[in-house]
Amino acid sequence: MVGDLETAGRATIGFLGDPNNQKVFLDLAGIAGGLGLIVAGAGGEVGEAAFDVTGIGALVGVPINIASAGVIVAGAGGVAYGGTHLGSDITHMSAGDGGTPPDSGPGQWGSATGKGGSERAWQYQESKTGRPRTDGYHVDNPATGKSVEFDDYQDGNLIDYKGPGYEKPLTGDTSRPPGNGFVRSILDSATRQAKAAPPGTPIVWHVAERGAAAQMQKLLNLDPATDRIVVVWDP
Repeated sequence: MVGDLETAGRATIGFLGDPNNQKVFLDLAGIAGGLGLIVAGAGGEVGEAAFDVTGIGALVGVPINIASAGVIVAGAGGVAYGGTHLGSDITHMSAGDGGTPPDSGPGQWGSATGKGGSERAWQYQESKTGRPRTDGYHVDNPATGKSVEFDDYQDGNLIDYKGPGYEKPLTGDTSRPPGNGFVRSILDSATRQAKAAPPGTPIVWHVAERGAAAQMQKLLNLDPATDRIVVVWDP
């Protein structure tokens, strides 16, 4: 029995040691996690439908409904992101080709602009990119010629990472107007990135906190200029 477990463990480690296999595993995990969020959000919507008809529901049901809808949207984003890459990643895994040569993408790597952020957020970004926080991926806005920064470029996606710290200010008050400074900074960043990214190039935001991911996707979907950005919950 012990020998069988050891053999299985070594096989699993060997499987995940291949970069192509890792990508397929992460694609499937993203799809599964997204489906889980959709089911959880749908369950919340059903429960809240009954809750809204009560006197208490008139006060509390609406913001809870908003949160459940946001969870569903975030789940759909995770399914879309995983599904988009699963086919090609399985092809590379089956071929055993070690992956395709790196795509340099529409921009270039350079020095980060020294933006602020908590140490937790920086550590989250570094753990996802495998690069130091001093690196940034820059894409020129074709209309202005100005460089717009992303945190990463992988598998044809322009990526930004949103570490811990967004959930509380975003979910503490679901009625916050877009003019709120914190929300406004998120929307301004999204608008700059959406204008700089070439048509057809996906923009994906990886967000560490589930509630923050749901709220961010809701905010971005309010504006046609930013609804091309896909938000995925990536703890």
